[in-house]
Amino acid sequence: MTVPSPSGESNYKSHISDTVYEEKLRQSFAYYSDKWDNQNLSYHYKIKRQWLLNTIHEFYHDPQKTNLNLKILDAGCGNGLYLIDIVEALENIYGVDGVGVDLTEEMIETSRKRALDLKGKYEWFPMDLENDDCKSKLGEQQFDIIMMNGVVCYFKNIPQVLNSLKKLLKQDGKLIIIHHNPNNLTNLVLKIKSLLESEFIWVRNPSNKEITTYAETKGYLLKKYQILPCGGMPYFLYSLGKIFWDGYGLVFTLK
Repeated sequence: MTVPSPSGESNYKSHISDTVYEEKLRQSFAYYSDKWDNQNLSYHYKIKRQWLLNTIHEFYHDPQKTNLNLKILDAGCGNGLYLIDIVEALENIYGVDGVGVDLTEEMIETSRKRALDLKGKYEWFPMDLENDDCKSKLGEQQFDIIMMNGVVCYFKNIPQVLNSLKKLLKQDGKLIIIHHNPNNLTNLVLKIKSLLESEFIWVRNPSNKEITTYAETKGYLLKKYQILPCGGMPYFLYSLGKIFWDGYGLVFTLK
């Protein structure tokens, strides 16, 4: 069931039924599973990657502890780009195990292939975060960090997903969410793209306030908030307003 936002809006067009939406979403992810490789070369990608690395260092860097053995779950890992980059960058500093879950087998298979012969430890699982029992899929695993990068907008019931993930987070763990600015130019372009490409599905991006409200009702506490600039935009344009902000980075802990 689709849960309206605090402002009364749904996460996608109200005339699309849940069944049709889920099928279109699966088709879209399957289609794009091997077509997003160029993101690792984009300025947009590098900004989010660097913010994730800086945030993890901020909360976990301790010169007195050389091997923390961090466990990171990428909830909505796509084709593995971000999780693999983060694990490979941090492996020699902290010791990191990465687990990636995503909706389609196609995304997971692409992730597995990308991680072959790398030094990091990875596990990959197809999982519907809204409908599957996360605990039964992942067993008794508990995570220091759960990442959700650009995926919150796809969920019909965001509070339900956050509540499920809470069961997987260590008591002192961090939930890191990167989400797109609903008012920026990129969002408008993607909306137009969805009208031109049948494989591409556009969804309304929830606001920073909405996500924070959902999280707080499920027992999370906001610890960090940061605006992330648009990839490729000249810096002086940021001062013109939210239309040039790419998104937000949020870090939550358990209350």
